[in-house]
Amino acid sequence: MMRRDDPRHGTANGYTNCGCRCDRCRDARAAYVKSRGISGYRKDVCECGQDKNYRSARCRACNAVGRMAEHGTESGYRGCRCDECRAASAAARRRRRAKAAA
Repeated sequence: MMRRDDPRHGTANGYTNCGCRCDRCRDARAAYVKSRGISGYRKDVCECGQDKNYRSARCRACNAVGRMAEHGTESGYRGCRCDECRAASAAARRRRRAKAAA
């Protein structure tokens, strides 16, 4: 718990990082969440069009690659399970198996 004269009272930091649950800190946290348009239950959309967790800037596939993953490619399948990425991954597996068998 923070002391009453702590300058972090009435801030979102006081609520989140210091664990203060006074009315001023709760109001500051609520205002911050509202200004960011985030909620603990809402999913958002990555730039590539796939669902992502609201805390992350990108979906799992884009984070795994470290850049924007192109959907419909094998690298896009690393976290994305859309039909295009699934088909691309299956096609790549077929190519590798055929090459190994030859």
